[in-house]
Amino acid sequence: MSVQNKEKKGVETIGIHHLNIIKNFIKGSKTFGESFNLRALIRASTSEAEFENLKQSGIEVVVTVSNLSLNQVEYKSIKECTYEEFCDWTWISCNYTPFMSLVKKNGCEYADGGLGSMVPIEEAIKRGATEIDAIILQTEVSQLNRMPSLNAFSLLTNMFNFMLDRIESRNIRIGKFVASNHDVIINFYYTPTVLTTNSLIFDKEKMAKWWQSGFNFAKYTNKKTSQIEIIE
Repeated sequence: MSVQNKEKKGVETIGIHHLNIIKNFIKGSKTFGESFNLRALIRASTSEAEFENLKQSGIEVVVTVSNLSLNQVEYKSIKECTYEEFCDWTWISCNYTPFMSLVKKNGCEYADGGLGSMVPIEEAIKRGATEIDAIILQTEVSQLNRMPSLNAFSLLTNMFNFMLDRIESRNIRIGKFVASNHDVIINFYYTPTVLTTNSLIFDKEKMAKWWQSGFNFAKYTNKKTSQIEIIE
């Protein structure tokens, strides 16, 4: 990654590692940073045997990706993928471009599915879901007041976050409408507090606490789980 995390005026911010950016551009990279280590981590975290067991279990896992070349959102089901393909699609679904890798696959450029669909409730209903657990990574009532942009890079991330928030809100509204017309139950799980105001800050200790906090809160709210999981 060519992003530097730092604290300024008591607020965690990000900036560009200029030397790495120059190196990336010389190599022909189209993004500020690359995330190949993430691809390796995904492969190391899920073995091929675990993948095959999940594939044969009857539970459908679907990954959401954005096809920038064809200007459309695509959904990649575990039922239709090999192990390596599914690792690729999972990795692509995590790539927050232009800050992380832009991946060319099957002749098209792909990025994070969240750029087009943050909460794909409608797709889950199309695939036969009758009860959906939707995990929303923000509080139910807006408690966010972003700090002023400190540089061009933070302004860019603030703009992206604003657009993604609007996409998420639209997805939820559409999902509720489709669910009401198909008698589908939606269980929404929001975070108990604001986790972060910057999606590019990766702190292992903090993220582990966020995960545990969200898990405990969701467990307290509702213990039911759905049969279809859609990963952004």
